Amino acid sequence: MKKIYLALGLTAILLLNAGCGGSEGTGGIGGDARPETMQEQALHDDSVSVEYINALINGIEYAENMHMSKHDVYEQLCSPYGENFSEDAAAWAVAHMSDIDWKANALATAKTYRNDMHMSRNEVYEQLTSDSGENFTKEEADYAVAHMDDPDNAENSEGTN
Repeated sequence: MKKIYLALGLTAILLLNAGCGGSEGTGGIGGDARPETMQEQALHDDSVSVEYINALINGIEYAENMHMSKHDVYEQLCSPYGENFSEDAAAWAVAHMSDIDWKANALATAKTYRNDMHMSRNEVYEQLTSDSGENFTKEEADYAVAHMDDPDNAENSEGTN
């Protein structure tokens, strides 16, 4: 039942968001022209099946709210204990998550481990890259460990995808 409410809520947000954006291909305030990202295009592509779109919506939620790695989002989407989407739908969804900053996710996760679990720098790195941990790439983990002591940058790793 929660999944139905989540799907309905996300659909409503997407529809409201689409309606508030002005004409297609423009930014919000001032109508500054900007191309749609691959993720935005995928969410509005009528030729894509509902199954794939739902996998993408769920994947975005996991990445944005739980700061998951790309690998873990994929696993959650196709796991029978998670969302149980097909492997094809999960792979398509992750491939189209172009607006997600995976380095920022690694950084947010690193800060949680450091601040809440009091882990050493080495422990944080191992947890971020471990197959039984967070499954971030070495590049994402390197970025996170290098910047986890920087003030107020958990959401500001622009250009680091």
